[in-house]
Amino acid sequence: MLDARQGSVPIYQPAMTPKEYSSVLIALDLINHPAILLDRDGSVLAVSGKASKVFDSEFSVRGRRIYVADCQSRMKLDALLDRARLVSEKQVPSVSHLAVNRASRRPIVMEAILRSSGSSSLLVT
Repeated sequence: MLDARQGSVPIYQPAMTPKEYSSVLIALDLINHPAILLDRDGSVLAVSGKASKVFDSEFSVRGRRIYVADCQSRMKLDALLDRARLVSEKQVPSVSHLAVNRASRRPIVMEAILRSSGSSSLLVT
């Protein structure tokens, strides 16, 4: 979840239609839980309205990818996305956390739900 007050973000990628994941993001916004949906390869499928409010020059979406300015945070995000690609249909969904450091603001804590459901996807909150 991307929470400006707590500085957190979620990642999740279920097999859903664009209309379904749009509905999920709207529901998460209603409970003040920002989210970004990614596909198995880390491409951004959708961004909730609340999530877009925490974007800045150090953390944003550029060209359908999550952009992270901090080098160490970017390497950790890349490692997380690599793990998401390896999730098999037999694995139980798992949750990982990642802090994205920003020089000018508080860090963003990403909560990633790694799961497979037909075609894998990732939800970042």
